[in-house]
Amino acid sequence: MKFRKRYVLFAGLGFALAWWLRGKTKFEVAGQVFVEIPAKFKPLEQHIKALERSGTALSKQLETVSDTPENHKVLAHIITLERWGTQRVRVLLGEAFVRDTSSDFAPAPDLSWDDLRQIYADTRQELLEVAQALEALGSRARGFQVEHNQFGPISGAGWLSYLNTHAFLESKRFKR
Repeated sequence: MKFRKRYVLFAGLGFALAWWLRGKTKFEVAGQVFVEIPAKFKPLEQHIKALERSGTALSKQLETVSDTPENHKVLAHIITLERWGTQRVRVLLGEAFVRDTSSDFAPAPDLSWDDLRQIYADTRQELLEVAQALEALGSRARGFQVEHNQFGPISGAGWLSYLNTHAFLESKRFKR
């Protein structure tokens, strides 16, 4: 009898998983598994504090990173994604959704290293301000999602977690 109960349980879980996966791309599944689900277990306040800490750490790291074309590309990429993501979080605050790409938010390619560092600091500060406005909405912000071009719908907490993780991972590519 125990075998049958297990079999029914696993079959039920399999059907539930198949139902959840129907119509989703592999990127949407990855977005849910690696971004959305882990982000749900932390309040927005924790995501904001993590962004503050990582922003400070990355700014300090940028002081010691060499001014090379490769490092310019990495920092420009971080800025681009943070600007784009900040715009998507603004949609959760009531701004109109525009289907755009992150490349629309890239900084000018001829900026100096110091200019890029300042733009990064300003961009992270802007993200923090938008995140705090989202937190101020309280429970009204829960359940709202805005689309990521590849990962599908993501909540505000998911976006903050995604942007924080992205900047952290990309910062590992800097050459000293």
